[in-house]
Amino acid sequence: MDAEDLEYLKSKGCFSLPSESGDLVKAYFQFVHPSFPVIDGPSFLRDYTAGGLESINLLLLWSMFSASASYVALPDRRVVKESYVYKAKLLFDLSQENDKIVLVQSALLLSFWFADTEDVKQSWYWTSIAFGIAQTLGLHREFKSSNGQIPSQQQRLWRNVWWCCMIRDVWLAFGMGRPLRINTPGCNCHEPLDSDCL
Repeated sequence: MDAEDLEYLKSKGCFSLPSESGDLVKAYFQFVHPSFPVIDGPSFLRDYTAGGLESINLLLLWSMFSASASYVALPDRRVVKESYVYKAKLLFDLSQENDKIVLVQSALLLSFWFADTEDVKQSWYWTSIAFGIAQTLGLHREFKSSNGQIPSQQQRLWRNVWWCCMIRDVWLAFGMGRPLRINTPGCNCHEPLDSDCL
């Protein structure tokens, strides 16, 4: 990242985490994660316990906060949520994130934000990005590793991320009265097991 972009992100507060960060993480795992396990919960909590918030990907963290802020007592919640979304969007656009799974996870979490009931294009936009990257990565297909190169933990995460894409597609199609965008006959990724969704 060039110095100008770095300074811009700093001036917009992208590197200054909110004082309620601990409450936001707790709310995420209490309210968001059980029904939408788009991140690897055990790995996140292990890294968080060992190194605090500094050990967590910043883009993913702001995206998580944008989803969990609905469940935390905040003054002027809507404005605060909007600021979290704004910071995540800036990082998404400027940080040149190399981890494509983080991009999919963040886009899916950002798809939960809309300013009002008329503002549905944000959800549609972010899920389009998530679905496109996920399918480019081949998450919609069963992955086979004949020589054991893909660790089982990574396979579980990929499977969960893909099924979160599927769930989000159904939710939005139903809520917006639009057709599904994911072509399910072209997908053969197995459903996650209960043990995958920790």
